[in-house]
Amino acid sequence: CGPRRRRARAVADSDADPTTVGQTPAPFSASARTEGGWTVRATLRAAEDPPLSHRLGGPLTAALLVSLLAAFLVAAAVGRLVASPLEGLLARVMAVARGERPRRLVRSRIQEILELTRAVDAVAEEVRRGVTHAEEVRERIDAVLRSMTEGVVVVDTEARVRLVNEALRRLAGVAGEVEGRPLIEVVRSAALDQATRETLEGKEPTVSEITLPRRPPRTVVATTAPLLDAEGGVHGAVLVLRDVTERRRVQAMREDFVANVSHELKTPIAAIRGFAETLLDGALSDPEAALDFVRTICDHAQRMQALVDDLLDLAALDAGANEPEPERLSVREAVDMALEQVRAAAERRDIHLVRHLPEGVPDLFADPAWVLQILTNLLDNAIKYSPSGETVRVEAKGVPEGVELRVVDHGPGIPEEARERIFERFYRVDPGRSREMGGTGLGLSIVRHLVERSGGSIQVHCPPEGGSVFAVTLPAAEVPIAEATPGG
Repeated sequence: CGPRRRRARAVADSDADPTTVGQTPAPFSASARTEGGWTVRATLRAAEDPPLSHRLGGPLTAALLVSLLAAFLVAAAVGRLVASPLEGLLARVMAVARGERPRRLVRSRIQEILELTRAVDAVAEEVRRGVTHAEEVRERIDAVLRSMTEGVVVVDTEARVRLVNEALRRLAGVAGEVEGRPLIEVVRSAALDQATRETLEGKEPTVSEITLPRRPPRTVVATTAPLLDAEGGVHGAVLVLRDVTERRRVQAMREDFVANVSHELKTPIAAIRGFAETLLDGALSDPEAALDFVRTICDHAQRMQALVDDLLDLAALDAGANEPEPERLSVREAVDMALEQVRAAAERRDIHLVRHLPEGVPDLFADPAWVLQILTNLLDNAIKYSPSGETVRVEAKGVPEGVELRVVDHGPGIPEEARERIFERFYRVDPGRSREMGGTGLGLSIVRHLVERSGGSIQVHCPPEGGSVFAVTLPAAEVPIAEATPGG
């Protein structure tokens, strides 16, 4: 048994050494000897130990997930704390940019955001006050521009229109959108465009009188001034156009009036003086020549008297010194009085006077003296310019505007280009013939004034067959005449 025991021990020792199997731990073996000489051997395989990373991976992963969740929750809370007031800031800034009144911001617990919030509040309030002030200023400027009777144009440095008012649109006949268009396209005047460019280049105001090409043409006084910034640079120009058409027309009329009056008075005064000097030089000794000279002096004196009377009438009408005193007036009565006034002149020229008053013509509502003067002047002109033996007719009829009185003659007529001017003072279609007939050149002008002051209108036209027709429309009485008037 000795050698057997030694072998058993060696085997046990060999099995118990873990280095005998390399890196993998060998099973644990143990042996024991019994009293009967038998050897009992027990073998137990040892469990393998896991690596350290395997043993710590689970706890580390759990800790990492918990940390990430906590960090996310903290970041979300902090982000919400910061983002909410920033969103309010953004909404407020956008509202201010749109010109709206923004709501108040939610206050933040972060000091920096709180200061930024206060700064945005202050800027928003300042912007609101600035916008309100700018709107008030703009409304005042718009009100001033609307109330101005002068046309106003604002242009930039390239003479392109930036602003016009309604008076300019009416004055220059402008319609539609004009902003950004060249000035010469909006107001078609090369002179105005040139004056504007001179102002933009020279930085000095200019004043010029310009005629706008309209129908009828308009005369304006244009004042152009540069728009300067704080450094003195030109960033545009403002133009003010004042309509002086009526003023120039009145001025020209006054000049023509003085010249015409001087001319009209010069001839009779020279004639009266010449014949009077002739009489003083010895013509009184010749009774027949003296009588002719005296008659000529008397004719020229009457012509001067008529001219002075007409001038006084016109002056009174222009000054409004005489106001009409309208009353109910029968058309038949008015026509009869006028015909009676001119009957002697008609007989001298062998002119037949005819009236045609159909039934149902309403009564007039006008000043009797003015109506008589209107008809007398028209009939006197018709008699003067009608050939001997012709007929001058007076007609009347009711129209929607009132009563129309017509004086019809068979004279030479009036050229079309002269029909708009025959009511001007001292205007004559045939100056030589008018003076020979003793006209002053003021009769039709007086007629027009009387008609317009009576609330009526006057027109003239010439039929194809010749002659002239003067049609005067005057107000009618409210109730037509009770009895029909037979035709004349």
